[in-house]
Amino acid sequence: MTIGVQFQVKSVAIIGAGPSGLATLYELLHTSREGISSVGGASSDVPAFEEVVVFEQKNKSGGIWAPYYDDPGYPLPPQELLETSEYNNPDVIHPKVNPPGGIDEATFEKPIEVEVADREQKLQWAASGVYSDLFTNIPSRFMRFSYLPNPHNSKQNKIYPFITNQEVESRLNYLIEQNGLEKHIRLNSYVDSVEKIGQKWVVTVKETAGKRAKWYRQSFDAVVVANGHYTVPYIPKTPGLAEFNKAHPGSIIHSKAYRDSSIFDGKKVLFVGGSITSLDLVKYAFPRASEVTISKRGPHLVFPYINAASESQGIVTKPTIDRYDANSKSVYYSDGTKGEYDLIILATGYHYHYPFLRDALKVIDPSNLSRVKGLYLDVFSMKDPTLAALSVSVTPLNFHAIESEAMAIAGVWSNAKALPSIGDQYKWENKRLEATADNLFFHYYDHKRLVPDLVDKLFELAPKNRQHPLQEDGKFLSEIDEAYAYQELLFYQFKHGYLNSGDMQKSFSKLSVSL
Repeated sequence: MTIGVQFQVKSVAIIGAGPSGLATLYELLHTSREGISSVGGASSDVPAFEEVVVFEQKNKSGGIWAPYYDDPGYPLPPQELLETSEYNNPDVIHPKVNPPGGIDEATFEKPIEVEVADREQKLQWAASGVYSDLFTNIPSRFMRFSYLPNPHNSKQNKIYPFITNQEVESRLNYLIEQNGLEKHIRLNSYVDSVEKIGQKWVVTVKETAGKRAKWYRQSFDAVVVANGHYTVPYIPKTPGLAEFNKAHPGSIIHSKAYRDSSIFDGKKVLFVGGSITSLDLVKYAFPRASEVTISKRGPHLVFPYINAASESQGIVTKPTIDRYDANSKSVYYSDGTKGEYDLIILATGYHYHYPFLRDALKVIDPSNLSRVKGLYLDVFSMKDPTLAALSVSVTPLNFHAIESEAMAIAGVWSNAKALPSIGDQYKWENKRLEATADNLFFHYYDHKRLVPDLVDKLFELAPKNRQHPLQEDGKFLSEIDEAYAYQELLFYQFKHGYLNSGDMQKSFSKLSVSL
């Protein structure tokens, strides 16, 4: 199914309607039977793919950029799951639900209807971790696909060169509305399992409406996994955490459940994690909390300003946590010191998690630093190239990377281009492994290496007449370096109260111009 083999892909299932799923849907609809791209124009009159269905578990499209400000879901896994001491295992806190009897005969037209428990829904962790004050850490130009308009971002914007999360959501909604994508998207549709039976991928779906769910199965020629990796929170396994949470409920939350800076008022706050998420929240906490502490493993390797910012005036820095003590409400650190806090926020990231494809996508040592094994160019399954995954790669240029991945899928499955031999695919993985590590850094591409190391290789697999995703925007990669300085400046402006939430809303209103 590589060189010299013709794919017979006419129907495609896409799991997830976030940026990755939307980009793939758009790309497939703009690829003809002859493998010619019409991206940037009308969809193909003679499409290569006759049926494309997107399954989205939430009630709206947009992925993490379609937030639930009022319903963040569980702040931590339920107490009984914490008490298993396996809450660092994504399969424990995101348990599989067994489909009802008779599922083998159920179809989209004739599903099986059952009642569904509220707890079952919440353990899907569908709610986005985006809060109303969040703004991007990447310049406006790179928070869009290359075929979308690039609205002017004035330096009068108080968070220049960045944009609000509301602006990102509006761009994705524009993509959906302008291209009629909504008719291909099934909302409230949770994919329970995907398995290869014969030459078809059989997708088992639970479509929820209130307290009722419809279960059915549908077959496809190919599957795109586009569920991202910001869904299931990573909770580091730490002695005493379950007991601490039981004795002091609500005092520990994962950052995914954070919504409003008022929770910091007058409190001693501990942030666990020294990455971008932690610093994003610290800048809102510092003006309102009585004390701010950060516990971190070591220096940050991607965003250089974080190391100095996390140790700036007024912030207490601690090493990793050894244990929680529920009786004294204390946190003990690896250097022998301890502290007492009113609120502990675990800014500890997320799992790569594919419970519906346990055998097909292998996650090495599940944690917030995992690697997904066996994907050529971080996209194509080397076991079966009719299975592909997006957003496994990690890069500042996420939207353009996603676009490149979707482009390659369209090119290969339409037979416009061919994958290299399976031997060459494994050589690529082994070479990449030697150059990086058997963890998350395998998937990391900074903005200077993304184009030669990944995008250019994916472009070789693109449909005919497809423009390189960074042909124009690539001329402005220096803006990423400049953005680091702006990130640092904005951190201190928010930290010391020169900017606040009201300025965020003003920035959004200025940017919310018609696309």
